[in-house]
Amino acid sequence: MKYKALLLDLDGTTVRMGFGQHTPTKAVKNAIIGLRGKVHVCIATGRAMDGTLPVLQSLGISDPCILCGGAVIYNPAQEKTIEKFTIPDKHLKKIFNILREKLNKAYVQTQEQEVRYDSTHQYQDVTNIFIQDMFEDIQHTYLTALRKIRGLSLQVMTKTFNGNPVLQISHHSATKQQAINHLITWLKVKPDQIVAVGDGENDLPMIIAAGMGVAMGNAADGLKSVADYIAPSVDEDGVAHVIEKFFS
Repeated sequence: MKYKALLLDLDGTTVRMGFGQHTPTKAVKNAIIGLRGKVHVCIATGRAMDGTLPVLQSLGISDPCILCGGAVIYNPAQEKTIEKFTIPDKHLKKIFNILREKLNKAYVQTQEQEVRYDSTHQYQDVTNIFIQDMFEDIQHTYLTALRKIRGLSLQVMTKTFNGNPVLQISHHSATKQQAINHLITWLKVKPDQIVAVGDGENDLPMIIAAGMGVAMGNAADGLKSVADYIAPSVDEDGVAHVIEKFFS
């Protein structure tokens, strides 16, 4: 078999969009389970642990997985974190100060969970900060100020749950591409032996890094433009189609 590993985004790819979505359709679930013992199956998601573990358990996935958009690599078989990149604690106060007028739209993510920003809480080990409704007329002001803080990755995502742009702030090494580099070593596979499937802008690095980058039919246009293959949408069981096409 040419391909030895399958990397799957969750929301909009393996399951329909939404934090409460934990179970793929029967066709997708059966297709993934059918790969057990044949190839590595890894989830690569922006979700934290609380939103990811139910899916891993439902699918019986035991290979290392990428969580928090690349900030965490977690081994479900050993229940162990292999790698974690967090925003330095010394930067958090600066970030929150810059964003003070938007903190009512902020969510803070750790490896374990994602919660609405609370000014009374002392945050540590933060993997991502998400600012909702980051429209174009205010993006430049905030991005210019945040870029003065070294070591951050800043990404504005337009394909979101409510359709409004979201600013994602993370450690500069916390990307799906960086995480894939670690997985390659861990799984002992080559990049051209990996099929990666996603639908959002944050999936772009892993689509480019994989030997076969697949965009879902419901994917953002920017992702489709660089993908090697366009699959049916999540509503059409696109992941099951990908498995049949590339892992038969």
